[in-house]
Amino acid sequence: MTKSDFDFFVNNVIKEFYGEIKKIDEEKYSGKVLDFRESKLYCIFNYYESFRKDMRRLYMAEESKPMDRHKIAANMMIAILKARPIKINLMIPNLPLELLLANEYLSFCCALDIVEIYRRDAGNEKFSLILPGTYIEEEDDRTSYIQNICKALYYIHKPSLSDTLAYANILFMIEKYTDTIYANE
Repeated sequence: MTKSDFDFFVNNVIKEFYGEIKKIDEEKYSGKVLDFRESKLYCIFNYYESFRKDMRRLYMAEESKPMDRHKIAANMMIAILKARPIKINLMIPNLPLELLLANEYLSFCCALDIVEIYRRDAGNEKFSLILPGTYIEEEDDRTSYIQNICKALYYIHKPSLSDTLAYANILFMIEKYTDTIYANE
């Protein structure tokens, strides 16, 4: 990923998802909970490039072969988790999960968006991932699935390159689930 590609990604994906999370902060807490640290963007880029190079070197038989969209998205997910660009004011009690797990939400939503972008670029312009429900259905089953993933990400205190393959597999399974739903419509 070039620096200009990353800047485009920051402005059109990362900041868009942060804006959605920040709306909750603005509405309920007058913007006192979340703070986006621009200085962490450089860290995200460097972590992403480092994880991408290590992924190629350690886990890909042919380093010249293009990396699939799931691994690219998983590398970005790990980079965001490691950089933690959103500072959260934990002094405010009873924060909703969307704010308490803001970095996890940001990383997972950005990863989902990367998979969608690649599918749209491949010719499926209206492609949108469909998230499965969970055993504990709430009013919005998509929210509960995202909450479960973000909780799991939260409890992994030090994300590492070895986690990338597991995250890539989760993204692959979500995409295959979506393909199955579309095929049955």
